[in-house]
Amino acid sequence: MPEALQTDFHLEIRARDAMEASARSVPANLPLGEFAKMVLNAHHPTYFLIEDSGNVVEVISREAALEAMQRDDREIILSEVGKKDYVNVSETARLLDVMSLLRSTGAEVALVVRDVKSDRTENVLGMITKERIADVMAESKELFMD
Repeated sequence: MPEALQTDFHLEIRARDAMEASARSVPANLPLGEFAKMVLNAHHPTYFLIEDSGNVVEVISREAALEAMQRDDREIILSEVGKKDYVNVSETARLLDVMSLLRSTGAEVALVVRDVKSDRTENVLGMITKERIADVMAESKELFMD
């Protein structure tokens, strides 16, 4: 397809179409050692929701959890190493807006939610990471490579 006829298709992608739908929650009081064993033994998402009383309170990446275990040999729980490093976005938000929000807030993860004002775990549909954005943009570019 000629370049002049191409649009910035990736800019019109909605959050629900770009998200990883495999958001998994873990309890805030889960010992870090148990969490590490869980993520090492199977294929899991890169980030996890840390929940307390049915609410998302933090997120943690698999890598951050494993690094924390290597630094600290005492038995700590996930809530001690997780971060409030996320933003909520509507499932209908444009990917461009998600990218702008991640950049302006410095957040690592956008949680795609039904209701942006709710922190309930069951409200989360999926998540978008910076790595996922790169994958989506590469995939959308491939549509025009023939």
